[in-house]
Amino acid sequence: MHRKIKGLWGNEFIQGGFFLTASSMLVNLLNYFFYFIAGRMLGPGGYGEITALLSYSAIVSVPFTIVTTFLIQKISAAGNNQLNYAYATESYFWSRIKRYWYFWVIGLIITPLIPRLTNLSPVTAYFLVPLLFISLISSYYNAAFQGLRLFTVFAAIGALAALLKLAGAVSLIVVNNLLTILFFLLLSNLISTIISYRLLHNKKRGFGSPAASINKRLINILTSRYFLMTLFSVLSITILNNLDIIFVKKFFNPVESGIYNSWSLFAKIILYIVGPLTSISFVFFSYSRYKQSQNRILNVSLAVLAFIAVASYLGYVFFAKTFIGLLFGDKFLAVSPYLGQASIFGTFYTAITFINGYFLARKSRYSLILTVFLPLYFILLFIIPRQITNIINLNIAFSAVVTIAYIAAYFYSIRAKTLLYNSDNGK
Repeated sequence: MHRKIKGLWGNEFIQGGFFLTASSMLVNLLNYFFYFIAGRMLGPGGYGEITALLSYSAIVSVPFTIVTTFLIQKISAAGNNQLNYAYATESYFWSRIKRYWYFWVIGLIITPLIPRLTNLSPVTAYFLVPLLFISLISSYYNAAFQGLRLFTVFAAIGALAALLKLAGAVSLIVVNNLLTILFFLLLSNLISTIISYRLLHNKKRGFGSPAASINKRLINILTSRYFLMTLFSVLSITILNNLDIIFVKKFFNPVESGIYNSWSLFAKIILYIVGPLTSISFVFFSYSRYKQSQNRILNVSLAVLAFIAVASYLGYVFFAKTFIGLLFGDKFLAVSPYLGQASIFGTFYTAITFINGYFLARKSRYSLILTVFLPLYFILLFIIPRQITNIINLNIAFSAVVTIAYIAAYFYSIRAKTLLYNSDNGK
């Protein structure tokens, strides 16, 4: 028994999963304290402003997320040459930043137009471009640490960023205005990015052989099959995660926006709980060494998700007012009748994210299933009657259909692989 436990602990997936799960629980707890304190102190209107800013940031920074996903897969797949490849991509990354510097100047020039386009307040809108620039820089280092399987470093930096964000929410007790929390949001991203840069360079100094250079033209990378697949896949996931929040912010009043965004946060709790498995599994789905056990990893992860889904639904249904009163306060009690539905949507959304990552890591065209369905979601969102309940029901119905499509594709791919194996072996 002792030998089996020791053997399991020696598995990189188990070790990485333990450290990243533990740290992610801490980070998610800190992030939830951030949202709950911000909601209590700023009320539904101010809370809707913060969550809308983060959603706009997520949508606009989709290219950075794509870069992260693309690099994780490439660095993970480099095998024994991972460090060399990581340092080469860093040099290439910074050369592109310097070459296309003028895009950020254009972004600063058009910043005064953002409030009219987004319905964000001017003070919030002016933080969007700086946040995006820092997110671009941090995207590379997040990818490098995960691709190199430096999960402890990645987790520690994430915890520090969450602590700084939380400090901003706590500071509202002393200085209760939107600018305070916006400043700490920017500060947390900036400091964590600087630390990431320094840590990777410290490791680079201990690396004996020089890094190889990457001499590809940017257009060649951007038009590669896998990059385009990553582009549409990650863009679709990000849109599904944020489009409804942006839509509600644009077309509903501030109080309704804050109430809806609190419902969305309760729904995403499930994703945050299972999130560490999603991050680690993508790395190992990309790593050829674990090819034989990838389906088992996915099956176990989906079983964990099913257990969490049942537990969250029961908790939300029977203790809705307790959760809301404890976390957000009485100003958000209007969301209590919909908490059970938040659990259902959160489960489907998490399943979509997880299975999509599995297909994307394996470079499968099935990672574009959500992309195929997403135009339907966009059309329905704009033609259904503009009521919060209708948007909630649309989210549940749409995510259920897409989840079924992903699961069907997963079983079909397993069956096709089995048939091919039997054919090659003459069975």
